Amino acid sequence: MGALRERMAVDLRLRGLSPVTQRMYLRCAERFVAYYQRSPKALGESEIRAFLDHLVQEKRVSRSTHGVYVAAVHFLYRVTLDRPWVVRRIPSPPRERERLPEVLSQAEIERLLRAVRRPKHSQHSVRIPARSPAASGGVGRNGRNPWSPTRPAAPGTFLGPRRGT
Repeated sequence: MGALRERMAVDLRLRGLSPVTQRMYLRCAERFVAYYQRSPKALGESEIRAFLDHLVQEKRVSRSTHGVYVAAVHFLYRVTLDRPWVVRRIPSPPRERERLPEVLSQAEIERLLRAVRRPKHSQHSVRIPARSPAASGGVGRNGRNPWSPTRPAAPGTFLGPRRGT
């Protein structure tokens, strides 16, 4: 894969991909070529599908690793070989939905605080801010959890811990 590998490495650099991504894509492409021991120019969609199926079924790679292989093969055929029709119908694995943490409702918090036996830890020493998710039943005015990590930050908003105050 000598000259083709070098051409792919140049394409990856010209696209501005990170060095880690470059190494991963090159390694995936090398393994793909080594699996068939033929030039990728001589391989078609059915061979690509068989290789990816081999990774999933026999090698038991994770979803993210499978996704990297798919992206690397897509890059190899679309950019380096300029043959996008070969991988047009090769699907990417579906992304896992990000799980949001469960937010306790106001009733659940009250029940939890009532269960505390020591007076030091009772609800009298705990204040729930009026605008917190707990006070509003776990959701904000727009029906979403305002403290969710998926909520986009407003411009100029500082999201990290405050230091030096």
